[in-house]
Amino acid sequence: MSDEPFRDSRIGRLELTVLDPDPCRAEEAYKLLRRELILYASWLGCHQARDVADEAIYRGLTRLANGVDTAQSTPRAYVRGVALKVAQEGWKREHRAPQLDPVAADLMPSPARDHAAVEARLLLRQTLKTLDRRDRRILLRYCTEDDRTKLYQELDVTPGNLRLIVHRIRKKLHASLKQ
Repeated sequence: MSDEPFRDSRIGRLELTVLDPDPCRAEEAYKLLRRELILYASWLGCHQARDVADEAIYRGLTRLANGVDTAQSTPRAYVRGVALKVAQEGWKREHRAPQLDPVAADLMPSPARDHAAVEARLLLRQTLKTLDRRDRRILLRYCTEDDRTKLYQELDVTPGNLRLIVHRIRKKLHASLKQ
């Protein structure tokens, strides 16, 4: 038996007996399995192939030592299947990484996007900043809400008066665009 310690200290001698009852051969089988799993994880495209291999060996050998049924396959094949699942978990985590804010992404120019539309949105955003807070809120709610009843009630105006208020706000926007 070599004096080299196992990479994963969570794996005990009991779990290794799943690979082979003889401790010397079990350790050699562990090293061979680990090398194979590192190559397999690399082939799958995992960036941390060693970590995937170590986690798969730990999970697989622990389950095998606890008596999971492997009548359909060998322990090596079982651990290889666990490695695939660990790799898939890593891919899911990568996809769950914080995504770019959709509003910010919509404002960033790209070859696939119409530059004129992006520039128009940027100009609109700057122009809206010239309005006072109340006018900006009224205009945005008027343009984005389907049911304007709450807006009428909050402002305590009739629908006709609200249209007049929005018309005046739009005139202010138009004037600031000309400047």
